[in-house]
Amino acid sequence: MDEKLLNQEVFRNMDPEKLKIMKELEQSAKGKQLKDTAPLLMNASQKLKEKNMSFSPEETAALLEVLTIGMSPAEKAKVDMMKRMVFK
Repeated sequence: MDEKLLNQEVFRNMDPEKLKIMKELEQSAKGKQLKDTAPLLMNASQKLKEKNMSFSPEETAALLEVLTIGMSPAEKAKVDMMKRMVFK
């Protein structure tokens, strides 16, 4: 994961287990299209649930920022639209 991103407050204060799962997700999603990341997101969510954890809205927003790195402008627009619907 990019060091610049890791220096954001949300990552510095994140539970180490959540950060580990987020890093795994970022690595497995790297270079994939948006439609191919949905199962990966579900898998990460399930791992967190097994540990009685979940991503906060701030952590989710940061995660989406990480996952959109390298996406096409059209895919980023889709993610932005989904964020507006989820985080209204």
